[in-house]
Amino acid sequence: MKIKIQLDTNDRLIAWGNANDNREVGEKIGDLLVIDQQDMSQLVENHAALIDGQIVLDEGYTEPAGPVGIVQPSAEQQMMAAVMLRVAKLEASS
Repeated sequence: MKIKIQLDTNDRLIAWGNANDNREVGEKIGDLLVIDQQDMSQLVENHAALIDGQIVLDEGYTEPAGPVGIVQPSAEQQMMAAVMLRVAKLEASS
């Protein structure tokens, strides 16, 4: 699968995205490089590097134990959601 990658000065993966299949491997698009990457599990930003034309995950990298970046709703947000659900149910029944 062709992807576009952005690397830092040490060939470490900063960002990536899908590339159009019409792009040539090795083509530069601004500061992005088109490569053909078969193992998408290796694409972990800040934990992988470009080696011999493929992104390779850092040796010893382990995924975080739980979800990252999930914020629990506040008590006020939970209460508002409950009220909105009640109103929606009342409106649906009338």
